[in-house]
Order: sequence, then structure tokens, then C-alpha cells
Amino acid sequence: MDLINRTLLTLRPNENFLEWLHQTSEENAKVEEEELWEDSNAYLIKEVDSESDLEEILKSRYQELFVAELSDWVEDDQLWPEDLSFETFCEYFQVEVQTVVIDLVDSPINKEEY
Repeated sequence: MDLINRTLLTLRPNENFLEWLHQTSEENAKVEEEELWEDSNAYLIKEVDSESDLEEILKSRYQELFVAELSDWVEDDQLWPEDLSFETFCEYFQVEVQTVVIDLVDSPINKEEY
């Protein structure tokens, strides 16, 4: 078991995200909030020691996070919200952070382009 030098960031889509999603297709109109939360994406970011560290990382990476989250649900970017600002990102997601990340696997972590 190894402690790794990362912080775990989880983005949980909220009611504003769900309202947008419901407008994108008939199929997505049936999605319920619980389904959004069942398997939220998790991201490893550099270690953070304070709220200001986290805010700095979010402000510098929110666009790629936003695009990743939107494209998970709707591939057609023409259906995405027009405003992809940091403020909208904050309105669409609840950010959860775990500062202690422990690797329980004895093999190396494999990376592939996402």
C-alpha cells in the first residue's frame, strides 16, 4: 500500500447540469439525478494544501474538465451550453476533494490518452 502524491478531485453534476442535459435529447430527458451521481468522474491533480491551491488548479484546468464532462453525456458540442465560463462550470458541478490518495495495487499505474 502506497501513499501517492496526488489529490483526488471528483466532479458531481448537479441540478443545473441535469436541467441542461434534459434539453439535449429525448433519451437524456429521462436521466435522473441519481444516475448522474452513480459513477462520477474522478481526476488526479497535484497535491493541494489549501482552498486557494484548489481554486488555482480549477481555474487553470476547468475548460478541459468541463469539455470532458459534457462530452461524456453529449458528444455533439453544438448542444453544449453557450457559456463555458468558470462561473458556469461552478454552477454545474459540485467539487469534492480527497487529499489522501492511497494506491492498494502492487503494479504500476498505466496511462493512456483520454
